[in-house]
Amino acid sequence: MKKLHLTALLAVSLSMGCAAIPSMLSPSSKGQVVANGHAVLRLQPLWQGGGYAAQAEVKSDQDAVHHLEVALFTLGENNQELAVVGMDNQPLSKTIGRADLGQPITFGNLKLKTTYRVKATAFDAASQVISHPCVIDVPVDMDDRPTVQKLAISLLDKIFNGSGTSSVAINAGNLLHSGEATVSLELPPNVTTYYTGATQSLGVAMTEFGGLFFIAGNSLYALKNNQLTRKTFAYGEPVTSLTLTHQKKQPGFTEFEETLYAGTTSTSAIHWNYSSISLGGTSSSDGSVPIAVATYFLQPSDQFPAKFYLDKTTMAVRKGSTRITALNAFNNPSTMVIDAAGNFYVADTGNNVIKTFNINATDSIRVIGSGFSGPQGVAVDKDGNVWVADTGNHAIKMIEAVSGKTITFAGGTQGNKDGRGKKAQFNAPSGLNFDASGSLWVADYGNNSIRKIEVK
Repeated sequence: MKKLHLTALLAVSLSMGCAAIPSMLSPSSKGQVVANGHAVLRLQPLWQGGGYAAQAEVKSDQDAVHHLEVALFTLGENNQELAVVGMDNQPLSKTIGRADLGQPITFGNLKLKTTYRVKATAFDAASQVISHPCVIDVPVDMDDRPTVQKLAISLLDKIFNGSGTSSVAINAGNLLHSGEATVSLELPPNVTTYYTGATQSLGVAMTEFGGLFFIAGNSLYALKNNQLTRKTFAYGEPVTSLTLTHQKKQPGFTEFEETLYAGTTSTSAIHWNYSSISLGGTSSSDGSVPIAVATYFLQPSDQFPAKFYLDKTTMAVRKGSTRITALNAFNNPSTMVIDAAGNFYVADTGNNVIKTFNINATDSIRVIGSGFSGPQGVAVDKDGNVWVADTGNHAIKMIEAVSGKTITFAGGTQGNKDGRGKKAQFNAPSGLNFDASGSLWVADYGNNSIRKIEVK
């Protein structure tokens, strides 16, 4: 999502404006002074900013403001801020509600020949700050009438995501004519449909060779140059997950191999090593009753990955035949991935959650993210963010690595539509995988299609 910055400026009636210093409604020390004079300071709010950069004339969006907080201070030695308090020893501050945002703000009982510092901050209905820091110093020199000062409050610019129009006046030399031109800005969709013949696909992967692989039913499909190749799994078991790994063939060698791991619902986990788009390669079966397969390479030189299985029967994770989590640690899980640090991530579909644990602390399974409904796909990007195919909510979500917050990156409405962010529509998305360039590929189960998401 791109941010466009406000480039148009509104006129400020006075040269004394809002300085870009931190907005704090409390003094920097515990000092205070009592307002026991006879002078009056009257502030008139002047709203500006808060529009979209795509507009030629940026207008203030005062409707976004729920309330304004204004506090008064004086300056002591070394510009130390001293809170101004009333005769009741309470801070002389005001909270201005939405209905009174255009009305003057008056502070009384102030002392003459004193400079007062005014700090103002605007908040939305969720009590989130939506204005730039506003600090002005006002000398109060009159007691026969109020000292009047404009209080310029600059709202934060909004993130622009969509389309907008801008009117441009045309002046052609001395010709006596004018007109208007309309300039449209439409950000391109970051969710596009790549292939529409993937009937009820549950998993997808794009290789370095430009070949698209996806699974549907009991088959693995490869698509390149509009040529579709199909390989049916042994035993005819349905396939539920598809993961793709990249690793050097041997220590000291520069060439890489890509390995596909496909988990089935019953008898085997099959993997292919290949050096081209062909499905010829070699394949083998490992273990029993896995529904997902993931690999972990011990860094920096281990050429052979450890294979881990998400076991359908025991609802647990195992390495080979050895179980590394408790029985029934999950409820009808769908997929599992492992990042470079050895962190496991499991789409615990039946519990509507994503669970994680580390390879060195398998007894400490915890839930991350929130708000999922039957999630079936999970992937991790290079920055450690966890991406989820939130199947029941028809959305692609991201659990931020740093904050742990869950955000809806794309979709959220059932349908079949390319678009940007929440304007895109999915129908029960299932599997997802990143390619080497950082694009995210999604198996859109209900739409029988493969979707591509540019996440940068």
